[in-house]
This record gives sequence, structure tokens and C-alpha cells, in this order.
Amino acid sequence: MPSRHLRLAPAPRPSRILGWPTVAGRNGGFVLGIAADPDQDLSVGYSYDNAGRLSTVTDGADTFTYGYLANTVGMLAETEGPAHTASYTYEPGRNALTVVENEETVGTVSTVSQYTYRYDALGRRTDRVDEGSAFAQAALYDWTYDDRGQVTAADRYLGPDPDSPGASVAAETDAFDYDFIGNRLTSTFGTASQRSYTVDSLNQYTGITNPSAGPTHDDDGNMTYDGVGWYFEWNGENRMIEARNYADIMNPSSGAVRLTFTYDYQGRRVEKTVEEYDVPLASMQTVSEERFIYDGWNLIATFSSQVSGLSHQATYLWGQDLSGSMQGAGGVGGLLSVLDKSSSDVFYPTYDANGNVSEYLDETGAIAAHYEYSSFGRVIASTGAPDDFAFRFSTKYQDNETDLLYYG
Repeated sequence: MPSRHLRLAPAPRPSRILGWPTVAGRNGGFVLGIAADPDQDLSVGYSYDNAGRLSTVTDGADTFTYGYLANTVGMLAETEGPAHTASYTYEPGRNALTVVENEETVGTVSTVSQYTYRYDALGRRTDRVDEGSAFAQAALYDWTYDDRGQVTAADRYLGPDPDSPGASVAAETDAFDYDFIGNRLTSTFGTASQRSYTVDSLNQYTGITNPSAGPTHDDDGNMTYDGVGWYFEWNGENRMIEARNYADIMNPSSGAVRLTFTYDYQGRRVEKTVEEYDVPLASMQTVSEERFIYDGWNLIATFSSQVSGLSHQATYLWGQDLSGSMQGAGGVGGLLSVLDKSSSDVFYPTYDANGNVSEYLDETGAIAAHYEYSSFGRVIASTGAPDDFAFRFSTKYQDNETDLLYYG
């Protein structure tokens, strides 16, 4: 069986081996481990139906099953997992997703979250109703667009009736204005003061108000300073290799944090090191060092680098993303489960129609975390510890130190 070797640390630390068995010309899954125990860390298997569509994904402990609408090439009807079932409803005549319902199935079957959408003639979503036990109250979101399809207003209303919304919630009413090329000119978030933007001839933001910020960029257009405290450095392939919250790299002080990143030959981020300023030692000290392993561009395992070797932190099981394939949409909406190796607890994400994580359910079907987002990913409500789960908005890994998402 062919395998691919990925050395995560210099000798004498053990390497990890990633191998891919196949079935009848299709991907049969993969194993992750060491030479003496190839599936020590993770063993994933895929099966297919008679039409060649992905039918099940399993890691040996849990199995996820896909069901498809009759007389379609690959339109999902439901995804069934150990703790919940996600079901999908579409608009007649086109594949516009109108309802995503996430039901807890371990105990009494109940709706954890449900998202109901409507569309205009151009296929743009005009409103969405959020309801289910995860929400404090059912709510309606309504979007307005300009003639270029850009969101100019996003309003939230309490109640589930889009035809009779009542008064909007002032604190969650957003507005946007753009120039002729799509750069923001102004934005307003809830009751906060209007924010304005200054853009240069390269379409880079050079000034922002409320709060005041003056971002800077290098000659390739990469942001080198966000204007509010974080400085960034990039390699020749325009990948971030450093982020720090202090200006003079030679003179850190109390509260200083520095992140450094390493990439493999494909440009995937395979290492993240976090340093913090130690006041008694008067120097930056490493507080964590993470290693990342991928199947394609999907993160499947994280390890913490220790003096004694690598300590397994978490594994991630993936299935179909929003594209209907394994990674056609970059994994968005495709994460099936997260295993915390330190506690052996497994968590199952649920999604809205955009592939944003709505909840994480534990093995009993209880809600471990819940997230609600604005139109552009700002978290407007959440439950659970904010740093417990790395994948949230757009199913992308979030660095909690900078709040930046890693899109690869």
C-alpha cells in the first residue's frame, strides 16, 4: 500500500505516516500513525452507493451516513451522525437551499437549530429565520442589496414571520456603503458610530475611523500592520510567517505575544509557535508549539511539541463540504466531528446553509457551544467557552490570539 511520510519534528522525534487505501478507483480512506502502528492516531474509511456517491464516513468509532434526493445527481437530503441528523430542503425548480434543520437524536428527537431561507429572482438570499432550542428566541434576518449584489443592509427582527417582522433590533442592524469598485466607504454596526474608510489607488484601506486605525501594506499588498496593534510579516509566497502585538521586534515588553508559522512544500501551515514575554526573565518564552497534519487541505490532527516528543491534541473527521465533494469548497461545512484527545470527548458540529458552525453537540446530544454571526462573520451571540473549538465561522481554523481565520 503506498504511503506518504510527513516528518513533524527533527530526529530523534518519531515521524507520522499518512497512507491512503483505495476502493475500486475511489478514495477508500486513510490511516495516520507511526511506522510500527500505521493507524495509531486515526483510521478513516469511506463507502459509496451504486451511483458512486459518498455514502458513509467512519473513523471506527462513529459513522456518518449521507442520504440523497431521488432523481438528482448529488443533492443531499440528510446527513445522519451519532448525535444528530441534518436535513435539507430545496426550492422547487432550482437547487437553492431553503431549510437546514439540525435535530438532536440521542434522546428525545428535537430541533436544535433550523435555518429557513428565501431568495430573490437572482438567487440572492433575502431573509432567514433562525429557530430551535439553541436560540434564546426565534429571529429573522433580512438583507438588502445594491445593483452589484453587495449587501447594503442587514437587519435583525425578533420573531419567525418574514412577512410581518415588526421593529428591527437596533443593536443588530448593520449598514454598508461602497465605492464603484466594491471597497467599503462606510459601515455601521448596530448603535455604534458610523465607521468610514480611506482607500488608496491599490484598493488598500489606509485609514479607518471609529475606532481609528491606519493599516499599512507591503509592496505585494500584504497587510503589515492592522492599525490597532498587530504587526505581520510574510514570506516570498505571501504567507504569514509572523504576527506580534508590539512594534519593535527587538524590544518586547510585558504583555507581548509573538506567533510564528512554518509551511510545507504545498504551502500548508504545519507549525504554529506562540511566545509570550516573561517579565522575570525579561525575554520572550515559548508557551506552545503546535504541529498540523492534513489530508489534502483539511486539517485532520494537531499535536503539541514536547521535549519528549509529540503529544496528540485533537483529530478532525471530514466528509462532504458545500460543493458536494470532499474538498471542492475548501472543507466549508464538511467537518463531521472533533475528538479531544486529552479528555476523549467527541463533539459534532452543526451548520447553517453557509457552512458556518452553529453548534457543537456532545455525545449525549447536548449543546456544548453555540454561535450566531453577522453577515460578515462577526460573532454576535455565543455560548460555551469561546476558545474551546478552533473551527467556527466558515469552518475555518481561528487563531484565538489574533482572531484571524486560516483559509490556507
